[in-house]
Amino acid sequence: MFSPNGKAWLAVADQAVCTLLIASAAGMLLTERFRQRWGPRLHDFRVAADHERPPFQVDINRAAWPELALLPGIGPTLAKRIVANRREEGPFRSSRDLLRVRGIGPHKLAALRRHLWFPLERHEPLSSDQSQSIARSSARTE
Repeated sequence: MFSPNGKAWLAVADQAVCTLLIASAAGMLLTERFRQRWGPRLHDFRVAADHERPPFQVDINRAAWPELALLPGIGPTLAKRIVANRREEGPFRSSRDLLRVRGIGPHKLAALRRHLWFPLERHEPLSSDQSQSIARSSARTE
């Protein structure tokens, strides 16, 4: 490129550097376009199927609000409500106890249930057949 007086605007070395920079930028754009179109697809774990195991479970009676806010459908505000309710009314003994928190209904509870762990949850007592079956299986492993 020349100015009106016939002299080059850039020296030959500068022109070579500019050409190299433009070629590099074009190459990076083409590479990115190729990768977007034919590259590997990332899996969004937030859209995991119901049959998949949750990535983690949270002890509902010990978790702080930042940990609860990581659960699907629970933001910082609802996580703080859960902690405040736990502090005011005592620990959650079962998943149904979460219904006492404003903002958690049956549908949200159903979506959360697999991510929560309730160490105080009461289980139905075992029948005599179940307890005998457990005793036999533990005797075999010894």
